[in-house]
Amino acid sequence: GSVCCTRLLLNSDDRGGVNAEKKWELKAAHDALDITGISSTDKGRVVASSGKDECVRLWDVETQKQIVKLEGHKGWVKCVTVSAVSDDAGSSNLVVSGGRDKAIKLWDIRASKTREVHNLLGHTGWVHAVALSEGLSSPKIVSCSGDKTVRLWDLNNLKQENVMHGHELRVWSVAVNGSGDLAVSGSSDGTLRSWRLAGRSFTEKVVEKGDDAILAVAMTKNGALTVSGYDSGVVRETWLESSVSAAHDASGSATVNPPEDGICSLNVSANKNLRCESFANPLQPTHVLSF
Repeated sequence: GSVCCTRLLLNSDDRGGVNAEKKWELKAAHDALDITGISSTDKGRVVASSGKDECVRLWDVETQKQIVKLEGHKGWVKCVTVSAVSDDAGSSNLVVSGGRDKAIKLWDIRASKTREVHNLLGHTGWVHAVALSEGLSSPKIVSCSGDKTVRLWDLNNLKQENVMHGHELRVWSVAVNGSGDLAVSGSSDGTLRSWRLAGRSFTEKVVEKGDDAILAVAMTKNGALTVSGYDSGVVRETWLESSVSAAHDASGSATVNPPEDGICSLNVSANKNLRCESFANPLQPTHVLSF
């Protein structure tokens, strides 16, 4: 697999038109094995990738060089997310990853020696996606797995806060809003579910239901809009809130490693541009739709 820094933008007033700008590509980035997940900081200066080589790697977008290689998972690393908030230099210290070993690992990339700072255990199936909410008072991790559950983790005490049952089949992707009180998930059971989070209690709602597996979800930071990608290649937007405050940043993103076809990566921005990416060929996404 290769890491390709590509920008794909589809403007809301130009249905069907794709502007692709390929900046650079690193071939054999994970020892020529498949890349399963990718994430970046808000400034886009640091990119994290996960792969079947059992590693997480961080890349400097400007120099196109590897910053660090994170080893510790036993088996394929299925997903990765990097703290979206970075300092003036573009650095971000927190990386979260999940894998076939059913573990969620927290990494501090600024540490000089031991970069793996914690191991979150609880899932009984492969961890397919992790999402990070960075509220100042109570940062959270939301994860999903082949065990059909969505789980909430508190980063302050590094403990599992909630196990949310509802999906009937494997859960492929999760997204969480900026304040950490609302999450969405997509599953092979064809449902898009929202989870209103309040400590150890939650309220579940089936937002969409169909026969097509949902492989990727993205949510705006204010929690108003969700975009979901389906196995058939369809991209659908769903408004979760009736009103949107202009004072809130509306950006958000999510990636997932799906089966052979379907939407594998989604990013939605404040100006309602939608970016779809494919790890195999970022310049030729399977399907792209505007809204």
